[in-house]
Amino acid sequence: MQLPSQAKHRIDAHAVGAIEFKQRFRRILSPQRLTAGLRLSKERKQRADTKLPAYGLIMGTIYHYLQENGRAEKHIADVSGVTISGPQVSKRRQALGTALFEWILTVILGPRADPRRPRP
Repeated sequence: MQLPSQAKHRIDAHAVGAIEFKQRFRRILSPQRLTAGLRLSKERKQRADTKLPAYGLIMGTIYHYLQENGRAEKHIADVSGVTISGPQVSKRRQALGTALFEWILTVILGPRADPRRPRP
């Protein structure tokens, strides 16, 4: 059993993790760069009046996959500040298609895999 102070500490540590993730994610893939990638995706169909922009959905989805456990909607809320239901998360992710995530992998991992680039 956890003491209340331990539970509060775990919540605070989790929130810091989400903030740090957002900062690192924005350095690697800025909203402007992702918007350019979204334009390339032919599969994407999203209404302009959604409360969670595509950038928040994608950032939250990647954050979710990096976590050991938990629900996607909780992780998306942690990094975006927007609450969205589980079925809506699933529907919106499927609407993005796979081409966008393939593009993200190329953008993020491509420079790291360059054999001419010196290793730190």
